[in-house]
Amino acid sequence: MKHFLPLLLLVLAGLATADIASDLAALLSPGARVVIPHDSDWTNLTSRWDPYAEPDLQVSVEAATAADVQATVKYAAQRKIKLLIRNTSHGFTETVESVVNGIQISIRALNSVKIDASKNTATVGGGVVVAEFIDALWKAGKRSATGNCDCVGMMGAGLGGGHGRHQGLHGLVSDNILSAQLVLANGTLATVSASINPDLFWALRGAGHNFGVVVEYTAKVYDPQDADVWTNAEYIFPDASLEAVFSFLNKYKHQQPAEMTIFANAWPVAGSNVSNIRLSIQYGGHKPISQIAAPFLALHPISMNNSTVSYPQLATATGIGLNNGFCLAAGTRRGHFSTQLKDFVIPAIREMKEYFDYTRRKYPQLSSTSLVWEMYPQQAFKAIPAKESAYPHRDLDIISLFMVNWTDEKDDELGRWVGELGREVLIKSTGKQGWQVYVNYAFGDETNEVVYEGGEPWRLKKLRKLKRRYDPHDVWGAYMPILCDGGAGGG
Repeated sequence: MKHFLPLLLLVLAGLATADIASDLAALLSPGARVVIPHDSDWTNLTSRWDPYAEPDLQVSVEAATAADVQATVKYAAQRKIKLLIRNTSHGFTETVESVVNGIQISIRALNSVKIDASKNTATVGGGVVVAEFIDALWKAGKRSATGNCDCVGMMGAGLGGGHGRHQGLHGLVSDNILSAQLVLANGTLATVSASINPDLFWALRGAGHNFGVVVEYTAKVYDPQDADVWTNAEYIFPDASLEAVFSFLNKYKHQQPAEMTIFANAWPVAGSNVSNIRLSIQYGGHKPISQIAAPFLALHPISMNNSTVSYPQLATATGIGLNNGFCLAAGTRRGHFSTQLKDFVIPAIREMKEYFDYTRRKYPQLSSTSLVWEMYPQQAFKAIPAKESAYPHRDLDIISLFMVNWTDEKDDELGRWVGELGREVLIKSTGKQGWQVYVNYAFGDETNEVVYEGGEPWRLKKLRKLKRRYDPHDVWGAYMPILCDGGAGGG
């Protein structure tokens, strides 16, 4: 008898899944598909890029049209079934674990890009990834703001802001959205823009995961201001140069060219317990590289490497292209611990670097852990008034990220503990602005104040008011939910 109840529950769950699948199939277009756990491609279609935090799903809808998304959202909302929206599954916050017995909606098939060169606009499907948008722009002889990593969804990045190499020229991905077709929590389709539903348009750009599914959007595109061929440069410095390198970066960021992105990271050395410092620099301006390189060479790197590639190949050259391991790697469990900075607080940077080296030395199972500081160009990004959108960190210049990596589920507790201790060190480098986290890099346990407020309480107050209005039942609660009663992102 003791085995009967669990068996009965499993049978009932199976019946419920079959019923839901049958119901949805009757609502969807001929091109859509309903996938359930018994299907051979279930794992491929529902597994996460980061398996550390995974939802519990019973059905996945492979949407073919915006109407498919609407029908599924309406069905789930009416039955209070949790939803998870998927494009390429790179959303790694642990809040996705709040989806239990949920329905996944994949929008990957909504991947059309149409560029109107005469109007300098692009109409982009909600399932388009960065590489697809860059390729379409390149063929049309245009540019726009995109994310860096080829395999990340444009809207996945854009709903949180969307930092990238062109933000010095064109701002964030979200800054370039002119309008969007948004499926709301009740399944209706709304147009949002500066003149139509302007409150939703404001919220969409920086906190958009909380307000709906973008099935299509229109973005600004531009004639190229940067070069077609970019330089990808790498400079390696010994550990002893840390103070000099980061002191230099504190000054250099004020003159960083609009066409330059800098990544500073701890760079492990084979056979050594102490990592070096690497500066990875991508430059797409028109000045001679010898002139651009001069201040970095003055820091006396112990090695350097320069190569040139066409802009669409830059992600591949930096290890984050569609066919690179970072995009392809499956099974790596990751804890993302982050904060944003105005300046480098050098003693805290030194402490964090030593903690990184200690982690790799002490815990071999965490040896693929990484530590990086991202410095995007600021010119166009800073020129946009901070109140124009829900993106809250426009006064900050640097994103720091301690990514703890491991492969065995038994090390989950260790990985989280090591990451949380590291984050405490990262926070020491925040200075007077305090701990603030870019939503797309959130681990999932951060409070709404840390993620959405940006030191300005009116922002979160406004977002909570909009959340109560447009999503009172928290249909969009899977990704860093705005909690109207306060609390951490994970609830």
